Amino acid sequence: ADFDVLLSVRAVGLDFCDVLNVLGEYAGDLGPPGSDAAGVVAKTTDTALQKTGNAVFGFANAPLATMACAKSPLVVLKPIALTFEEASTLPAVWTTVHVAMERAGASKGSAILVHASAGTVGRQAAEYGQWLGSSTMGSAGQPHKHRQLRGISIEGACSLRDTSALAVGASSLLGAARLDVVLNSLSLNFTAVSVALLGQGSAFLEVGPQAMWTMARYTASSPLSSYSAVGLTADMARAPMWMQGLLTLLAQRVDSAILTRLPFGSFD
Repeated sequence: ADFDVLLSVRAVGLDFCDVLNVLGEYAGDLGPPGSDAAGVVAKTTDTALQKTGNAVFGFANAPLATMACAKSPLVVLKPIALTFEEASTLPAVWTTVHVAMERAGASKGSAILVHASAGTVGRQAAEYGQWLGSSTMGSAGQPHKHRQLRGISIEGACSLRDTSALAVGASSLLGAARLDVVLNSLSLNFTAVSVALLGQGSAFLEVGPQAMWTMARYTASSPLSSYSAVGLTADMARAPMWMQGLLTLLAQRVDSAILTRLPFGSFD
């Protein structure tokens, strides 16, 4: 698999996709659990990109071990401001949000709805939207999650109790306006309600792994907006240097204090 870095693993980031993977509920093959990793380069054959002893973070193969293999473009220098644990919270989540926002053409003033926004992607999207200067609203189910949203720059929150609550809540927040971007991780009728809230020239980004619509169904339902499913596993396999550019940009934004690590629990 062209691995050219041996990584001494210091931390591995696990998220909801890893849970679905272990349960066999993920649509597609993610490979072994875990991929976000941070550690120290123990050995490398690609001395143009890596040096032994470098503290790095990014994506490794089966990193739930003392040592793991990685492709040299898929790990970059770890920002000094982050611990190994903090660094391992960011690669998959931030790159997913960045690619989604880029594909959507999100910019200052864009009206963005982030579903399940108390989760990792939602939190990162809220921070990203604030940096862009967009208007970011979110959705959540439990009352305590709504309280969390008020602390992460979400300007308005609607309920995920049922589709009627979502439709009424989102419409109330929007008033006479329509959405420019939806970052979706829901399924079934929640997807249909979200599509109905979009305006002309808008974008629907699927960042969830379950029950995704086909392109034909989406085009028939909303011909005046665009649809894209964001799945970085295949993209980074096809274009590892592209992913290196994203990870380098991620490190630069951490160094510039534009973004921060995600909340996490650490287990030995």
